[in-house]
Amino acid sequence: MRRLIFALMLATIPLLAEDFTFEVASVKPTGSAAKGSSIWTNETGFRTENTPLKFLIQFAYNAQDYQIIGAPSWVKDDGWDINAKNEVAEVDKLPLQDCKSVEARNERMRSRVRHMLQDRFQLKVRQEEKELPVYALTVDKTGLKIEAIKEPKGNMRNNRSNAAGTIHGEGIALDRLSQTLGNILERPVVDETGLDGFYDIDLKYSLDTSAPGNDAAPSDDVTGPSIFTALREQLGLRLAGKKSPVTTWVVEKVEKPGEN
Repeated sequence: MRRLIFALMLATIPLLAEDFTFEVASVKPTGSAAKGSSIWTNETGFRTENTPLKFLIQFAYNAQDYQIIGAPSWVKDDGWDINAKNEVAEVDKLPLQDCKSVEARNERMRSRVRHMLQDRFQLKVRQEEKELPVYALTVDKTGLKIEAIKEPKGNMRNNRSNAAGTIHGEGIALDRLSQTLGNILERPVVDETGLDGFYDIDLKYSLDTSAPGNDAAPSDDVTGPSIFTALREQLGLRLAGKKSPVTTWVVEKVEKPGEN
């Protein structure tokens, strides 16, 4: 099973934020990525097993699958083992608040991976806005069923099994919930609630993501409400289909790397 141990946000990343690199990186082909892949990150480095390059591009540019356009088939089909070590001296120069910030740490790692993809895979992309199907997150006509809290804790868990899923958030903004919903539905979710507060979220849903405008077929083993119904019934929120400009990353050049 493919596991991506990182948060995929819908926010875009400036192409010029390329300030961190790996000290050393080993890149080896593994053949087909169909048998499963994994990504690990920590304070000292970055490691993958049998991971397709498309996943790495998604990670590097903080993007979803539908935001990566124009890549050849091997970018999705071929797997790669990567073992990369951080340049520790770069982190030593950081302000203390950036050393402690999870968001800043994630951006440093994305910067390192972008550099590595440009160096080893000769990757070149351009940012482009495209009109794509999205979901708008709004307050349901029945009214909001969660209350704003004062403390922005920002803790969030998103768990999925074969037929069900849960989202648990503590003191999160609703745009953070939108990002998580977008990951689950594989389509951008735009926060149009107009609510600026922080909320505790507990959502339980089935993996039947069928809804008007969604291509997914209902599952035979659904035991609970779809995520669309669960949002209305449990949180007082609603998803509505529409079209909207979405940032995409168009692959202009990419090559398989030579031997290490």
